[in-house]
Amino acid sequence: MTEPRPTLHCDRCDALILEEELEDGLAIRIGGKPICPTCVDQLPDRAKVRINQLRALRGIPTTVYRYRFPAQPQVNAFTFSTAFGVMRHRRALNRNEPYDAPLLGPHSTPLPTISSAEETELLILRKPHHLALGLAAATAVILIIIVMAARSPGPDGPTLGSRSDFPDDSRDAFAQATIRLDSDHPLRETLAQELIDQQQPLWSDIAEAMAAERPDEARRLLARFDFPDDPLFDTERRRIALTAERIDGLAQRLQQAPDTASIPQDPDPIEPDPLPDVEPVADDPSSDDDPIPPPPPAPMRHWRIAAEDLVSDQTSANWDSQTGRGLRLTSDIGSLSRRLHLEPGRYQLWIQLRGVGDGGSLEVVLDGARFSISSDIRLGQRSQWYPMDGSAVDIAEEQIVALDLVARRAGWDIHRLLIADHRLDSSPTGINDIPTVTWWEPEPEPEPEPEPVAPPPPPQVQHPSPRFSANIGQKDTFAYPPSGRFPGVDLRLPGGIPRIIFTSERQLRWSPTGRPHGMEIRLDGLAVAGGGLVLHLHPARIQRDHLLVELFDQDDRRLRLDPVPLPSADWHTVTIDFSGIPPAREDSRDFDPTRLSHLRLRDQEDRITTPFLLARMATVRDRPPRPEDIGLSHRALAPTNMGALNTLLQRTWRNRQHQDPWRRAMNPKQTKFLFGARMWIGNFRTRVYDALEAEDGERPPDRSVQQLVMLNEWLDETFIIPPDLIDSTHHHMIAVVSAGTEFISGLNLRQAQFNFWRKLLDEAIRSGVLPVVVLGPNKVTEEQVAQAEELWQRLIDMLAQDYPGIPIIDLRPVPTAGSERFPAGSAQMTIDLLMEGYRELKNRIEILRQARP
Repeated sequence: MTEPRPTLHCDRCDALILEEELEDGLAIRIGGKPICPTCVDQLPDRAKVRINQLRALRGIPTTVYRYRFPAQPQVNAFTFSTAFGVMRHRRALNRNEPYDAPLLGPHSTPLPTISSAEETELLILRKPHHLALGLAAATAVILIIIVMAARSPGPDGPTLGSRSDFPDDSRDAFAQATIRLDSDHPLRETLAQELIDQQQPLWSDIAEAMAAERPDEARRLLARFDFPDDPLFDTERRRIALTAERIDGLAQRLQQAPDTASIPQDPDPIEPDPLPDVEPVADDPSSDDDPIPPPPPAPMRHWRIAAEDLVSDQTSANWDSQTGRGLRLTSDIGSLSRRLHLEPGRYQLWIQLRGVGDGGSLEVVLDGARFSISSDIRLGQRSQWYPMDGSAVDIAEEQIVALDLVARRAGWDIHRLLIADHRLDSSPTGINDIPTVTWWEPEPEPEPEPEPVAPPPPPQVQHPSPRFSANIGQKDTFAYPPSGRFPGVDLRLPGGIPRIIFTSERQLRWSPTGRPHGMEIRLDGLAVAGGGLVLHLHPARIQRDHLLVELFDQDDRRLRLDPVPLPSADWHTVTIDFSGIPPAREDSRDFDPTRLSHLRLRDQEDRITTPFLLARMATVRDRPPRPEDIGLSHRALAPTNMGALNTLLQRTWRNRQHQDPWRRAMNPKQTKFLFGARMWIGNFRTRVYDALEAEDGERPPDRSVQQLVMLNEWLDETFIIPPDLIDSTHHHMIAVVSAGTEFISGLNLRQAQFNFWRKLLDEAIRSGVLPVVVLGPNKVTEEQVAQAEELWQRLIDMLAQDYPGIPIIDLRPVPTAGSERFPAGSAQMTIDLLMEGYRELKNRIEILRQARP
């Protein structure tokens, strides 16, 4: 078994780095340490330009773009895109939307270039072996960089890039930077932070005023904050709003305190008795006349919650658990719900997360109080703590409260929540030292004693394993395939049939015609009263066109029934009806259908030496049996010409360029399964691995089950299948379950058929790997269902004409509910049918292996 590849995490934000991001050049290594695409976008512009030069030289797609100048449309110029821009461009292609790459750096006006280029909207460098094209593009871009570096200030004024270009006053400097610089210029963030730092002493004064219970002074200090109307100050404005709410709570609490001056006095006070004369003593500094100092404020109490602990039975299945790094929402909406013990206090919510950009929302409801997080948290920021907007919630006494979270738009990364004291006004520190909440778990109710009930009647239709009489049983049993014992006979089983075959026995010594084949099936203990049997039989010889049927009761009285017809050398479902047999009369020696013993099937003559076969049996009671009672299912493996499959195996194996023939060296268990992205739901991958282990008797190696990632380059007819997609070193077969991913990725019918499927089949055969085409299930949107069905019919016709012998596994009967989810049971049905077709294909390859010339 191959060693699993280690996972990589960003050295800066600890985000998971995918292998595709490294291969595409979106993630890089700096000093040997991996850096994710998001952190690459945070590097200085000069570093990003150098990185993109290397991407262009390596032939990384979509790094160099043609830039249009509205004022000078005749000028050709180019610009790099960041890693985030590349991902945005791919999403734009999927949605058929335009994409314009911005210039890197703080330049607010486009720069002309002397480079000449073709009139194309997008320059894509495809592969490292297109070195000449890569060098030409890189040279053009380097010329642009040289022009940008050497450009002197023009008539419009100097380029602004340092703090010294603006006034000393932070507010005036930020106001000018807002007018003269781009909104994403890093200098604006520097000036904004400078303005925030200047007003930090006010927070200390406000905290002292609140500790001394002077809410009016705290309000006056809070009113002195004055930040410009800019998104860079949104966090400070939320902090001001939360502080104002805490000040109001302090004022309300002071108003509700009892006032000793308002206590009514007794109208006729009693004169106290005169005290005896005492000698004067020195003043006691601890006398009652001294003012009593106020009690110290109660310590703040917080409760932390790890995002993984929110997963429960009431949680939606749309969250991907990242061990130690929280939860990620994988669908458009997801919910989390738990109940917890909470001690008395006044609480506010904080949350640690990474945002999804515009359009998303996240709400938390704690004990009926609603909290929300702004949806303008930009994608690409590392995980940070944010205070949630909403009024603080008061818990009067220890109680069990409900916590519900609902997030909309895929991509939210939630790490931790904090139920914090309402006085917390800055990002929490020492979070690991804060205690966790105590979850409430309902106590299981005692199960009531079951009332004695009568056993239910047996099902009307059952599928027992046949039992045979001692005198004439089955000759033997064998596991499919039949190991060459039936040459020239196609014994391919229908779907839903066990892989154990029972054969008749040549042992009817009493027959006057010799020793014909026969089989006796025991009926005692089976629910067949007023019903009958359904049998799935194979004659094994064309000369066997019928079987005689005899029924015996427990007194060994015999009743002959109508013969069972077997019109062709194939599997047949036959019914044997007992419902019309008249009951025995009292005190008679008639055949008694209520005391059945066994059923005998036999040949009329002994001229046929090959036994007939029994694969499945069904019993029916209280009604006549029907053929559908046998319970057959869809046959997963499509009919395959054995001669064409043998020829294809020989042709494919010769491409491996070694001396061993395929019959000696090929191992069908070394199969790679590629699944479309819409199949990757829940724990589907783990369930496929478990099914393969149960089928083959051993755990398949890592990377035997992978996701099929459709690339934008499949839109182009000149695209070449990546060599690592088909690994001839470790796999002998490759089964592709696209499930309509071609259309989700933006391909049309022709591109899916020729740019993807035909090239994939050719590359697999050229590499010495047998391709297996899997049709269905239809995991596409409602508008794309007809396209997917048309594509699969085209594939069937193309394989019959150009690729005879390539196996086809048909999963189209699996019911689906759109592209986002499986209906109940459909995922398991998909795996069962896939394993059935895979098992049947291995059996047919084994038949060809044993029938070597």
